[in-house]
Amino acid sequence: MTNEIQKYESLLPELITNFGATSEDEVFAVTENMEGVTAKIPDVKMSKDGIFMFPGDLPVQNFRGVILHHHGNRAYWENPDATGNRPDCKSDNGYWASPDDPEKCPMPPQMRRECEKRYGQALFCDACPMNAWGSDLKGGRGKACKEGHTLFVLAIEGDMMSAVPYRMSMPPTSLGEKDAFFTDLTGKGIPYQTVITHFSLEKIAKNPKEVYSRLIMKADPRQRLPREDQLKLKELISQYSKGFAQQEDYSHVQTSSQPAANRPAAQPQPKADEEEIPF
Repeated sequence: MTNEIQKYESLLPELITNFGATSEDEVFAVTENMEGVTAKIPDVKMSKDGIFMFPGDLPVQNFRGVILHHHGNRAYWENPDATGNRPDCKSDNGYWASPDDPEKCPMPPQMRRECEKRYGQALFCDACPMNAWGSDLKGGRGKACKEGHTLFVLAIEGDMMSAVPYRMSMPPTSLGEKDAFFTDLTGKGIPYQTVITHFSLEKIAKNPKEVYSRLIMKADPRQRLPREDQLKLKELISQYSKGFAQQEDYSHVQTSSQPAANRPAAQPQPKADEEEIPF
C-alpha cells in the first residue's frame, strides 16, 4: 500500500494541472466534450451486495480516492411507502430543511418561529419532531426523518485519477463508520483532504429480509500528500464548490413501511434553484 500511494503522489500535480490539455499523441482535448453540455457530479451507488456501482454500471468491490468535501443530508416522507420518490421534506446539508414543497415539511409553525429566533433558520432539523428517536413507528426505535451523509471523492484507478469528483450518498447504517473515520483523523490533527482513503463495503445480513452494506473507510496517517499537491486540490475544491451544494438525489433511500401521522401545514417558502457545477 505504501508503494502505491507514493507512486500516486508523484502523479497528482500533473493529472490535475494538465486535465483537459491535449497530450502529445492526441489531436483533440477532452474539454471539447462539454460544448453545450451541463455538467453534473456523477453518483456512485452502493449495493446491498457490497459492490460499488460507478456510472455505466461498472462494478467495483473497493477503490482508493481523495475526499474533497462532505456534508450531512436528511429526508422525510409523509407516506413511507413511497420508496424511491423524492421526499416531502429534505435537507441537502443536514442542518436545515430545503423542501421542494414547504407545506409538507413536518415541523409545526410554533416550533418554526422558535427556531427562527434561536437559530436564524425556521426549519432547523435538530429541533424537528421527526428527527427524534422513536418518531419512526417501525419498532418504535428509529427516526421518521432518515439521516445520511454525502462524500465527494476523486477516485483512483491504478496510476490514474478521475477528472471529476464522484458523489457517494451514505445510508444511516454507515454513519457510525463515518463518524469514527473523521474523528480519528481529527484526533491526529490530519485534514481528510491530505490522505488517500481506501473505500470498501461490508455486507451485513441480519436475516434474509434485512441485508445491507456498511461503508468502510481507512487511511494511512503516515502517508500525506505534499504541500504542492494540497494546494492544487484546494484550487480544485474551490472550482467545484457550487457542485457540492447541488440538490441531493434521494431515490436510493429506503423508508419504513409504517404510515406517518398528519403534520401541521407549513408556510410556503421560496424554492432554491438547483446548482450546477463548473467545468
